[in-house]
Amino acid sequence: MNTQRIIVLFKYLCITIFCGVMLFIGYQYTIEYFDYRSSSPVDISVLDSAAVDSPEVSEDVEQLISLQKDLIRVVAPEAGSTISSPLTVRGIARGTWFFEGTFPIILVDWDGLILAESYASFVPDPNDPESTWMTEDFVDFEGTIDFDVPTETLGVSTKGTIIFKKDNPSGLSEHDAALEIPIVFGS
Repeated sequence: MNTQRIIVLFKYLCITIFCGVMLFIGYQYTIEYFDYRSSSPVDISVLDSAAVDSPEVSEDVEQLISLQKDLIRVVAPEAGSTISSPLTVRGIARGTWFFEGTFPIILVDWDGLILAESYASFVPDPNDPESTWMTEDFVDFEGTIDFDVPTETLGVSTKGTIIFKKDNPSGLSEHDAALEIPIVFGS
């Protein structure tokens, strides 16, 4: 009877170890970004290589930026450009990108560590006193981010990303959107 228990326990132990090894080897956490026009997944692995390996912006990163061009367009800074503090961001975005005339901008290093957070604000048209952010049309925005320039570690921390987040007061994930612009930190 003792031998049978040992054999059964050994079988369960082997099965548990086998399942654990298979999960460890086969499990990969992925986030899929979708092209909202075609409902097809977009490969974003190029963002990591563009942000870490080189200051050049790959075609795939440019494609991801162009996917958002119907919602937000950043004029400054351009993707792959060298930035310093304080950084002024400018562009145009649909009024639906804002809430109460602002939306968050976040600066992260190559590893995703948040270096600074700020807000971009609606800039009224000086030629139109009735201009408002409460529209579905494009409106101007501008914002400033103050940050400490990260020190270089193994040659990679000079890369980073500026994230332009759609303001989502509802908190519902289906209303989330963001545009990520890869940058290089200057001195």
